[in-house]
Amino acid sequence: MSRIDRCFAKVFSVFRACQIVCILVMSILVFAQVALRELFGIGVQWVYEFSCFMQVTMVWLGVPILLYKDSNIQITALYNVCPRPVKRALDLLRYGIYLCCAGFMAYGYVLYVENLGIMKSSVLRMPNYVFFGSMAFGISMTVLVMLMKARKLLKMEKTPETAPGEV
Repeated sequence: MSRIDRCFAKVFSVFRACQIVCILVMSILVFAQVALRELFGIGVQWVYEFSCFMQVTMVWLGVPILLYKDSNIQITALYNVCPRPVKRALDLLRYGIYLCCAGFMAYGYVLYVENLGIMKSSVLRMPNYVFFGSMAFGISMTVLVMLMKARKLLKMEKTPETAPGEV
């Protein structure tokens, strides 16, 4: 395992821990919200907003992990029957498309934060740049993962013998 792979593993272990905390907190809060509302008629307004924050964080911290492991949804019927050089070209094309998408997401995120970043959420009064801050981490890590994968492919370190995502 290379030094870069070990670094990604450490970062992603932190991301996974954050995801676990998010799902636990979200589950407890939503359960408490429903119980309080149904049993006692008490509504807690901030729970929904905080749960949305947790959901956004879980998703955006998970994207680079899935792309790193090639665990995202893929259609591999054509890929599986191609020779190795074509597979390499298709992988480079795939990583290029991912990089373009991440670039567009980063651009959209920057525009959003510039225009609406200082606006505060309605209940928690949390600025939008904090509320959607995990997107910045997810997008930047996605770009790093795709650059690393493309670099490995261009250096021809390892050629995938199996379809992406297969072990």
